[in-house]
Amino acid sequence: MNADDFSQDVWKQNEEELPQALAADAICAMARRRDREAVVGRRLALFALAGLAAAFIHNTWLLPQSWARVGQGWMVVVMTGYLWGAIRSRTRRLASDETCARFLLRAYEAKRNGYLAARRLVLWMIPGVLASWLGRAVSLRVRTMGLDPSSAWYRYLTSGWPMVATCVLMIVVWLAFSSAAKKAATEFEALRQRIASA
Repeated sequence: MNADDFSQDVWKQNEEELPQALAADAICAMARRRDREAVVGRRLALFALAGLAAAFIHNTWLLPQSWARVGQGWMVVVMTGYLWGAIRSRTRRLASDETCARFLLRAYEAKRNGYLAARRLVLWMIPGVLASWLGRAVSLRVRTMGLDPSSAWYRYLTSGWPMVATCVLMIVVWLAFSSAAKKAATEFEALRQRIASA
């Protein structure tokens, strides 16, 4: 089995029979691919967290209502804390003295922990969302944008529907990261068993 066949078929364990052992070249190919994915994923996470922190700083400065400022300020603190944590925990690359199998197991465990951290981020955002809603941050922001008050878009944004949409989105994101973390844990265990039998 070559690395390309492995990358397409290895995780379909419930659909078809998998090989009992992995070849060393397939493990190293997976390790190199996971090494590249980790670097790209970390850069995207840093960019997203920095962008969100900047947006919440802008909103904190712009909005006049105190509850809205508290909510946006909370979001700044949460995003900055996660950004600082992401900066401090550098991606541990594949070391020259580390086996591909050991790196791959470590990488999949880090992937699972990353999904769990993103899931916790959703929880940390709840107080900020609630405070922003109490301060009617969306309504205040819409007024500063200069939308026509008679437009349907203005009426929608100043109603309670944006809060409902935000709650639904947070639930969907929570469930998505929970599912991804569970899948990563299953992949880790399956990979550990296959490497052990190699």
